[in-house]
Amino acid sequence: LLFLVFVTALSYLLDQDDVGTARISQVTTCSVSAFVFFSCWNFFFQDRPALSNVPEGESLLSCGFWKVFRTFKAMVKEIPPLKWLTLSVMFGESTTATLITIATTYCKHFLEMQSGEIGIVFLAVLVMGAPGSKLGEKVALKTNPIQSAIICNILFIVNTTVAAMTLTGPQHKHFMPLIGGIWGLCLGWQHPMHQTAFITIIPRNQAAECMGLYILAGQIISWLPPLLFTALN
Repeated sequence: LLFLVFVTALSYLLDQDDVGTARISQVTTCSVSAFVFFSCWNFFFQDRPALSNVPEGESLLSCGFWKVFRTFKAMVKEIPPLKWLTLSVMFGESTTATLITIATTYCKHFLEMQSGEIGIVFLAVLVMGAPGSKLGEKVALKTNPIQSAIICNILFIVNTTVAAMTLTGPQHKHFMPLIGGIWGLCLGWQHPMHQTAFITIIPRNQAAECMGLYILAGQIISWLPPLLFTALN
């Protein structure tokens, strides 16, 4: 949130165009990330003992892959809820991950919005993330994390469909912050629910391994929505 406010404000103060704004963004990102990663890796991460040993007959290079393969096989055969949740995460997370790219292209080339206006839209997305997370928590406590995630995904689909049907030209671009706010509500709601449901189901003592599968599921088909978007264009 601070990053978006900083880049948007600085681009206005320096009267930068889209290219100048992108340069400010990249310089800020690289500088802050370099400092934070250097500090963490040098001063905060500590040594810890291994959680398991390399099985006999396997090498350090291959044992991790075989372990993940066995876990995935057991997940498919013995834990059907985890299998279906993983498939849900694959499609849901890949869609939301590419939302920024597709929405930015839509705003820029179809709604003819300037970079500052697009920044305001994504400012609304970020601001609404916190109340979205709180709303997801309340719904999950009254139902369960799975039902909460289902409601969130339905709202996300409906909002995106309404945006595609109503934002038909530059004359409607002033509605984009509202659409972006609802997207932010859904994003803040969706990610915690997916993670909560996943952590609840995974086998004990395999959290790190299974969370690796969770991250993989969220990224493995992230290429599909942009490809579909490109093909449609």
